[in-house]
Amino acid sequence: MIRAIFFDLDGVLTTDKTGTITTSKFFEKKLSIPYDEIIKKRVHTETVEELAEQYEKICHEHNVKFN
Repeated sequence: MIRAIFFDLDGVLTTDKTGTITTSKFFEKKLSIPYDEIIKKRVHTETVEELAEQYEKICHEHNVKFN
């Protein structure tokens, strides 16, 4: 019986060094928000909710809907 599944995003499931780089590249490609602007505004977060709030704010500043 499987009791747990662990995921390690940074450098394991992606070719980027961190998940922030991967996510920022995705936002740049899909939402046309400049990568440099995303990286400048991103700060370390402890929870997924805090991370989502940061990306929501960045999207709002660029008039892009965030879901």
